[in-house]
Amino acid sequence: MESKSTWPGWARNAIRSGLKQLERIERFVDLTTQGLDMVARHPELLEILESEPAHLAHAQLRAADVKGEMEAGFPLLHGQATLLMWSALEGMVRDLAIDWITNERSVLKSQALRKIRGPLPEYELLDPAERISFLVREIDRQAEAPQQTGVARFERLLNPLGLAGTVDAPLRRDLQEMHHVRNALAHSSMVVDGKLASACPWLDLTIGDPLHVSPESFRVYSRASMAYLVTLINRVRVKFAMEPITVSLPPDPRSHGPTLTLTPPDGSAP
Repeated sequence: MESKSTWPGWARNAIRSGLKQLERIERFVDLTTQGLDMVARHPELLEILESEPAHLAHAQLRAADVKGEMEAGFPLLHGQATLLMWSALEGMVRDLAIDWITNERSVLKSQALRKIRGPLPEYELLDPAERISFLVREIDRQAEAPQQTGVARFERLLNPLGLAGTVDAPLRRDLQEMHHVRNALAHSSMVVDGKLASACPWLDLTIGDPLHVSPESFRVYSRASMAYLVTLINRVRVKFAMEPITVSLPPDPRSHGPTLTLTPPDGSAP
């Protein structure tokens, strides 16, 4: 293992990339809602400027569509952003696992990884980098991680690498909800399915109803994603004998809470 005085760049790459993806999704949602708000106001400006009737009529039709989305809380936008956000979390955890095995070869001696079995001919045809990715897929599959929901899937993948740990109950619940909402959006034609309704009874959903991701729900999922990212930062830092970073989370839209900062104690970026 490298010097314990700091954490190496490779140990940060996956989390740094995940942070950039989450921030990009947040910016996309903000910019889209701001832009559509301008579209909704466009007819007022055209009327003031006495624009051509045909131009004004077209702008009024577009504004009516936008106002309908605004009144509904932009459910399609927030739903698609939720899909992207979950994919960003999946990619971050997978890439962290790949980087960890690539650079911390001692984990290959663990009993958990010694039990991994896979098709040898396929493995032998791969180059070294592809072999690590193949191994991570096999860990994921043989740990039955795909059958897990929410954060449990990530933890089952990270466990053989010594990177799993405790996840607070509120965060576990928010990520479970996010995962089931993501699945219903992707696989159930954007309607509430039985799995979502039964796994998240606190949402009081009815099977078959349209699944609308509200701005409030999206903020919950964004907050949970960032909280899990911070959790991974701290686990990795502890592995290199570094102090965990101290953070506070943004206000929970469903309750109350403090604000998030991602600044480590030494003032450097994660």
